[in-house]
Amino acid sequence: MLVSSLCIYSAEHEAQPELYKNAFSGIWWSLSTIFTVGYGDIYPITPLGQIMTVVITFLGVGAVAIPTGIISAGFVEEYREIARASRQSEEVRHTMIEFISEGSPYDGMNVKEAERKISCDIMAIQRDGELIVPVDAHPDCEKMRAALISGDYGGVIAALGNTLEEISLKLVPEIRQIKEELTEMGFDGVLMSGSGSTVFAITRNGKLVERARNIMRNRRYFVRVTRILNGKEEK
Repeated sequence: MLVSSLCIYSAEHEAQPELYKNAFSGIWWSLSTIFTVGYGDIYPITPLGQIMTVVITFLGVGAVAIPTGIISAGFVEEYREIARASRQSEEVRHTMIEFISEGSPYDGMNVKEAERKISCDIMAIQRDGELIVPVDAHPDCEKMRAALISGDYGGVIAALGNTLEEISLKLVPEIRQIKEELTEMGFDGVLMSGSGSTVFAITRNGKLVERARNIMRNRRYFVRVTRILNGKEEK
């Protein structure tokens, strides 16, 4: 503001000596111009002063709009994090051990029916000494293999699957949060790998990859960017 005041004084002092009496007379004008208020009680009439006004007005817009956008984006991101945490806290999970024998109310029910009856998520079932994880369907490994060999990108996305993902998303909210965020960003496929050590996302959009990598690295996650190669590229 001080620099703007000195500049406008130099340009307008001779044309409007009653308004610009000294070097500090333009502070009110520079304040209203930089913050784009423009009351109109004092304004330049010389060509040089008018040009300076245009330049200072644009600088004022940048000085106000850019920080406002940055702060607003920060608030939006923080709100999204709070909203996710709130959704996760509302989903209260209960743990219980139930022994089912002949004549039990749950005898003969499938997993979904039992979950609805007890209002809980069934994480695992022990039967004849074996631990069974209930899943709707197993991934089609042959379909994935054929898609990889043929270079069928859509086929790869369609064949993604992990039988441990459903239970892991329930037990570890952080995995679910990462998957939801990557999906919202626009990745074509997002899946937990293995038993939950990694979440990977697939896309053909290089800019989206860079954006996601920067966001995740800022949160101190370990991030690797890789490419899917077909047989010709490997050779």
